[in-house]
Amino acid sequence: MVRSPSSEYHSPKTRILLISPPPVNTYQRSAELASRNPPRECDREFEFTQLYAEAVVKTAQEEGVAVADVWTVVWEAAGRDERALSAYLLDGVHLNAKGYEVWDISICVKVSTDYLFSLSSPTSPLTNPLCSRTPESTPTTSGMSSHGMSPLSPFCPRCSCS
Repeated sequence: MVRSPSSEYHSPKTRILLISPPPVNTYQRSAELASRNPPRECDREFEFTQLYAEAVVKTAQEEGVAVADVWTVVWEAAGRDERALSAYLLDGVHLNAKGYEVWDISICVKVSTDYLFSLSSPTSPLTNPLCSRTPESTPTTSGMSSHGMSPLSPFCPRCSCS
């Protein structure tokens, strides 16, 4: 379905990137909805969002396309603490500025590692004029901590590294 040749929009040259949703903070969401007039019940469940994010990752693996696992990156940035997600979420559901920094980094890393570097060859390397990193020096989002970086470290292809 993701890369169906039967689709009128199919192009074998199109690069696909699936993006998992961020986790939800049901405590923050419940408080925001309770403050409305009239008050409302929480309309999200942490576990369902996690299951959906896992399904996005699984679908990407099955279809052989890249995936930016934003759910995991934001969850890890929050120290695997649902209440700490408020540092990344505006209302328990939507990302705030700090959350979008993590989102942006996740996508930049996937695009640079899965697409930009995969297009290079030893005789004709593809380089990004805005970044001098190589595939070996560009960590994946899951490898950030092993590289001594927090998820908010700037290492996307648009960085000004030397």
